[in-house]
Amino acid sequence: MPRMIFLGLDNIFMIQTSEYLRNDRIGRKPSMKIPALAIAAMLLFLRPVASPGDSAGILADSAPLTALPGGNVRPVNDSEIHLDSEVVRIHLGRENYRVEVRYEFRNAGKARTVAMGFPIRKQDTHMTSPIRDFEAALLVSGREEALKVTPKASPDAGVSSWNLFETFSVPFAAGQRRTVINRYEQIYQGVNYDHDYDEVKYILRTGALWAGKIKKARFEIIFDGLNPEDVRSRIGLFPNEELKRLEYYPYAGLTIEGGKGKVIENEQGFVIEYFNIEPDFDLVLRLPHRLHSWAHVSSAAAGDDAKNSYGAKQAIDNDVRTAWVEGVDGPGAGESITIVVGPPMQGGKIRGWYLIEGVEIVNGCARNEKLFRANARVRTLRLALNTLSEHLVPVGESRFGPGEEHALNDSRDPQVLEFARPIFVSELKLTILSVYPGEKYQDTCIAEIRALPVRYAKEKDLPY
Repeated sequence: MPRMIFLGLDNIFMIQTSEYLRNDRIGRKPSMKIPALAIAAMLLFLRPVASPGDSAGILADSAPLTALPGGNVRPVNDSEIHLDSEVVRIHLGRENYRVEVRYEFRNAGKARTVAMGFPIRKQDTHMTSPIRDFEAALLVSGREEALKVTPKASPDAGVSSWNLFETFSVPFAAGQRRTVINRYEQIYQGVNYDHDYDEVKYILRTGALWAGKIKKARFEIIFDGLNPEDVRSRIGLFPNEELKRLEYYPYAGLTIEGGKGKVIENEQGFVIEYFNIEPDFDLVLRLPHRLHSWAHVSSAAAGDDAKNSYGAKQAIDNDVRTAWVEGVDGPGAGESITIVVGPPMQGGKIRGWYLIEGVEIVNGCARNEKLFRANARVRTLRLALNTLSEHLVPVGESRFGPGEEHALNDSRDPQVLEFARPIFVSELKLTILSVYPGEKYQDTCIAEIRALPVRYAKEKDLPY
């Protein structure tokens, strides 16, 4: 069984204008005249994004530095060290993302030691945060050798927001090629206060400080903990308390901005490639807020501990190798799991609904057939919805209807419970009614639960 079902390139958009991201007030409908990428490989012709000093992102190419009095540093051009290529792997998780960069450098001059620095920010606000756990290493004969990393300040107003660098030194022999590795983590950056969209930004402009052009820059975007539905377009509905009415808000799916690149889909996510560039642009990924905000269960014994490897979060992690296990004595009849899918408002709080047309479930412990048969699987369940009919009910005071009973097949394949019509939903509650007994264990498992939103592509998709 595949680990994930990828979103498909028809849900990735070329941005011609970013104005729609600024329309962050409830009820303002953005202009969505943006063509979708409908084939497996396509060139993106995109306008350059904002300058690094204006950026909320802090991923970046390492830059050559020069020392200043007092121990500070400043980026400089280097006419001898070439950055021939780089591979950037960005693992998109639920709350943060992990990055690994492999640079291929070439010294066209004499033997020397080069000071390098990775630009970061000092401040941590609701819109930006510093990187975490930065590492630098050299690849020598196939093995990594750690480099000493020292934070140093940069007072240069020309790089206003790059006021701190993680610095390290790399020795080069004359004509030598070296592979440098950087790793780090970062929390998603909110585009606005309500975090309607989150942003991942990689600053390529610093790569232009090295000699010559970058022959190839490859970005591997890997969905690691995000559900494919989390980054697709959808339709939200919010209560406008001031105007005493409900208003639609269409969300774009994952968007890519920056430069001229080739986009290719693969099993893990997608790849963006640039060739022979002297970058005057940065790469920006914008993701709508996660569709599956969080999950919780009916009792602490049923796997609600955030540190529990079989907890509720495992049902929305886009990984069929993990599972929620109800955890009580016996097969868990009557235990429930609730998935929150409402859109964010007011600084990340959940209040509102998405238009949902069904629910996809991967039954049992689906890692392999042996574990699937060893543990119990759901035979029948009750699906209840917190819907628009209960509107203005805050999460935590949810009122679910009686729900409907559904039978599941005894299979590891994804199963879809399709609604008779699309419904505005803020929460899904699944209650175990009966099970297929496990051959070895009584515990009942569910590998994945995914709400299926109605796609938004055109104005006509809004259910006026």
